[in-house]
Amino acid sequence: MCPAASFAEVDSWLGELTPLFERSDSARTHEDEEKILARAEEIEDQILSLLQRLVRIPSRTGEEGEAQQFLAKYLKNLGLKVDLWEPDLEKMFRRFPRSRAVPVPLAT
Repeated sequence: MCPAASFAEVDSWLGELTPLFERSDSARTHEDEEKILARAEEIEDQILSLLQRLVRIPSRTGEEGEAQQFLAKYLKNLGLKVDLWEPDLEKMFRRFPRSRAVPVPLAT
C-alpha cells in the first residue's frame, strides 16, 4: 500500500496549483494544464491507494457511514474542515425514483 501524502506535501501542492484551478477555463493555459497533469501523475499511486481503500468499504445506499467516516478522517488528517451529514433517503427516492432499485432498509 502506498503511503498517504503528508500534510506538508499536500499543502505545498495545493498552494502551487490553486491559482491554476482558480483561473477560468479560458484563462488557463496549456502549460497550466500540463503542470496539473504532471503533478497528478507524480501522486498517482497515492490516489489509487486511497481509491482502493475506499471502494473496499461496503457503502450501499443508506449505509455509507463507514465510507464517509473514512474520508472524513483522511481529509481531517490533511488539515481540512469536514462536515458530516445524513441524507434524507425518502426525499432522495422521491426525487430520484430509479435509485430505489437498489435495496436498502428504510426506517418506517
